[in-house]
Amino acid sequence: MSLEGALESARGARERDREEFFEELRIPSISTAPEHAADVRRNADWLRRRFEAMGFETSLTDVEGGRHPVLEAE
Repeated sequence: MSLEGALESARGARERDREEFFEELRIPSISTAPEHAADVRRNADWLRRRFEAMGFETSLTDVEGGRHPVLEAE
């Protein structure tokens, strides 16, 4: 894809991307607050789906002794 084609694609998706960004921001995923542990997990799941929709391979790993999962995307 050419640079102009990529820019045109980005411009065409701007509103959708903006809406999705604000959707994620509404998840109260405050990682330092134990009461938001489920929200942090929900945010990680949301991000994983977003990355997969863009064609990334993802993994979400629960870390032993850790409160939050680790998301990887390639």
